[in-house]
Amino acid sequence: MTKGETISGPSYKGVTQITGGKMTVNILAEHKEEDYFRVQRQLTSAVLDILAKEDIPTA
Repeated sequence: MTKGETISGPSYKGVTQITGGKMTVNILAEHKEEDYFRVQRQLTSAVLDILAKEDIPTA
């Protein structure tokens, strides 16, 4: 396993909030504690790439 790699996931767990035209989704990934920030950055980047590809605006 390389540094920053997830142990399991990521997996979509559902919408947690919808307010004022904004939606919060819950995505979980299991990882080593020391990889938290690296995995968080990788997940955020992947989600933003998908939203951009689908022409979904981000605030």
